[in-house]
Amino acid sequence: MSRKLLKLRSKFEGTIVAELKKRKIRFTYEPDKLDFFSDVRGGRCPACGHKPVQKKRYYVPDFRIKQYKKATDFGVFETFTVYIEGKGKLTPSERTKLLDIRKHNPLADIKIVFMRDNKLSRNSTTRYSEWATANGFPNCVGPENMPKEWFK
Repeated sequence: MSRKLLKLRSKFEGTIVAELKKRKIRFTYEPDKLDFFSDVRGGRCPACGHKPVQKKRYYVPDFRIKQYKKATDFGVFETFTVYIEGKGKLTPSERTKLLDIRKHNPLADIKIVFMRDNKLSRNSTTRYSEWATANGFPNCVGPENMPKEWFK
């Protein structure tokens, strides 16, 4: 991380930065832009009428923690990237977006730090952390609870 002043988007991101600095974890703030595709609600192809239609979108992860190379089954080295995403709210559109991002970026390891472990909705019994775990996203509630294994 450079010495320049970070322009963060929220106070919660500031608490994550403080914890990363306290642990002496090197990071970069919003360094990458990942492409992904998502379905357009009610979309229909103007040429053929086919549906669903997908739109190209972009996602900027909050923090890049590290990159490492790993050999695949075919002996090719690929670069994997570990990201930390801070989340205050986990709306239905955010959940869909996270699933689409992972689907189109299999080499991005996205770990989520929640501000609180709220229920998904008023009528739901499922909490943010339960949804994330069920969908394969490593997660924790509060930056102080980030597991050491995330940084190895």
